[in-house]
Amino acid sequence: MAGNWPVVRPALNNSRYPLRPGETKCWYFLKTGECNFDITCKFHHPQSACVQVAAPTLVPAQSLFGPSSQQYEIRMELKVLMELLVQFPSFLHPKK
Repeated sequence: MAGNWPVVRPALNNSRYPLRPGETKCWYFLKTGECNFDITCKFHHPQSACVQVAAPTLVPAQSLFGPSSQQYEIRMELKVLMELLVQFPSFLHPKK
């Protein structure tokens, strides 16, 4: 029967991506630990590829509950400025 060939599936790494020794390494997998092409990717996904994850950073409590008073003041000043620019567009484009 022509065209009835057995399907050869590549060996998979621990993340279930194809191991293709001898092929170029998948740069996206090396960078992120993931691959959008999944098992159909033509590149090599080595077992030892580990992705470095940034250490968690502490966030000041005030940022969890909203802007600080200084940030609020700046936002209000920007809002007023934007309203003025909408009302008086000639300020941006003065007549010569």
